Formats: sequence, C-alpha cells, structure tokens
Amino acid sequence: MAAELISFGTGANWISQLWRQLKKIRKYRNEELEKINLIIFGDPVEIARYYVEPDCQDRNPADTKEEDSLLSKTPVMKIIDTFFRQKGIWEQGRNQMFVLSDAGMGKTSLLTMLKLMHLTSFWPRPKECVLKKLGETTIEELGEISNKRETILLLDSLDEDPKAYGRGKDRLLEILRASQNFYRVIITCRTQFFPEVDKDLLDRLGMFSIGGFICPVKYLSFFSDEKVTVYLNKRFPKRFGLLSNAEKNSTSSKSN
Repeated sequence: MAAELISFGTGANWISQLWRQLKKIRKYRNEELEKINLIIFGDPVEIARYYVEPDCQDRNPADTKEEDSLLSKTPVMKIIDTFFRQKGIWEQGRNQMFVLSDAGMGKTSLLTMLKLMHLTSFWPRPKECVLKKLGETTIEELGEISNKRETILLLDSLDEDPKAYGRGKDRLLEILRASQNFYRVIITCRTQFFPEVDKDLLDRLGMFSIGGFICPVKYLSFFSDEKVTVYLNKRFPKRFGLLSNAEKNSTSSKSN
C-alpha cells in the first residue's frame, strides 16, 4: 500500500472508513480542517458526515439528446483512482482532469473528500495534496509550491474565478500551463461556464483539446432515487423514521 492509493471501488465502505478516521484525528488536525473550511466556505467534517458518492459519465447529463438508459455511469472515485494510477502519460494535459456539473451537484464536496483522504492517511506517504479555490493569486501560489511532481493539485470553481470572467478560454490555458508539472490535477467548473474547446483529434469520448493540451473530462451524474434516499437517511435519519412510521399507521388505519 505504500506505493499506491487506496482502491476507491468499494461502494460506501471507503466513506465510512474515512469518517471513522476523521473522528480520530479531528482534535489534533483541527488547524488543517479550519484551512479547508476557509477554502471551501463550509465545514469539511459536515461534508464527510453526509457524503454520498456520485457517479460520473463522459457526456453532459443535461444534454436532452442523450437517453439516460444509454449513458454509462461509474462511481466517481473509481474514475479518479484510475486517473491517479495511470502510467506512461505522454500527451500534454493527460494528467489534468476536469470535473464538470451544474451548480450544487457536488464538485466542491468531491475535492473536499479527496483532501480529507490526504489528512486521514488514505494517500501514499510520498504524495502531497493541495486544495485551492481558483482566484486572483492562484498562478503565483502554484509557482511557490515545491515538489510538484509528488503533489496532487485540486483546483475548485473555475466558474467563480474573477480572472476567468469574460476570458474563460485564456484563463483556462493559464491554469493548464501553471499546473502541468504537478503529478495529477483535478479542476472543477460549472458546465455552463466551461469555455468552448476543441474535440479530441482522435474523437475519444471524455477528452478535449485546447492550446496543445489534451485533457480528460468527466461530468457528475444526477443523483438516482436510491442515492437521494441514502442522503436523506444520513441527513435526517430520525425524522424520516418518524415519517415512515406515520405513513405506516395511516395506511393501517385506512385498511381497518
């Protein structure tokens, strides 16, 4: 395990394992947790408590031309695990993956969970993990990071980057150039804000080309009814239990 990341393809098990580890380290890693709070403007511990892993896919789920039944969906951590493990990356941009979705679908939560994995020692020890919200000083901050080849970089919210307003494509290229020497990079953005890019020259699904960079891209899938239920049961377990009993009593009284 020292040379590898954990296997993410374990269903909900990795989330419960991380939560148990997080509770153990919370007291003496409070300063680092607070730093995450300031980056994402939210409590990372609360995110971990109620997290439900989304699926992802190669096409935009909001594209009405695509039938849901024809879309291939994969747990997002399984895709990220493969992305982290792949060897022999020759094309410029292949180590820089984009995760796109509509607002509120879990992009920031995904990066938060990855950073929490780093804090709870789910990463191999040689690898570092840096989480940043894209903004005015990002390029300069990336230049100050040492040992880029052993660092996984998580860049959140291209759509909220002030330097991207009105010049999304140019800003995207600036970020790609500044982050190209990191071991792996994951960049999130709202689908509607993502600038127009070229199709992959080899017409590979889930890839795009821009300014000589050929990058993988994944879209977070809409939650299924099952995932919605899992989240609600995590978030409001007692309340939903009471509602369920009330419904049962109501049904019983009607039948009598």
